[in-house]
Amino acid sequence: MRRHRFWLPVTLAAFLAIVEIGLNLSAFPAADNREDQVTVPESALNSLIGEPDRHFHRAVDLYEQADPEGAATEIRAAAGLIRIEAGRGSAEDASKLRDVATNLDALASNVVNGKVAARSRELAFARADLTLAAHYIHGRQSSGRQEDHASAGRWLKAAGDSVD
Repeated sequence: MRRHRFWLPVTLAAFLAIVEIGLNLSAFPAADNREDQVTVPESALNSLIGEPDRHFHRAVDLYEQADPEGAATEIRAAAGLIRIEAGRGSAEDASKLRDVATNLDALASNVVNGKVAARSRELAFARADLTLAAHYIHGRQSSGRQEDHASAGRWLKAAGDSVD
């Protein structure tokens, strides 16, 4: 019986201490994260490399099938992925990527309205691919300085795929 009297208050005190610590930690945002930011693992972002180009190809196919709404949806999806990529770029890359995404949104609106020529669509996609390739090269350069060869190789492959 004495054991029970001793461990009950100790267990209760430990439980309350853990709850208090948890409440205090949840009051503070994660380091270097604003409240409106989401942290995504690098591996998840790496799986999105090349996806904008797939959306560009689908957009062309849908446009040729007389589905401008579907084509615009694919273009907007690519713009969204480029905005996500801008989140992990340098300030200069991020600005360029956001500009490309904004231009793609405008292109999508023009596609829906039927106010776009094939040449301007191709140029917008090419600009997006080249901007992504430059971003991937910069990612490779930062990986190379850190002696992360696997990451550097992944960035170079992504850059090559963007201009393929």
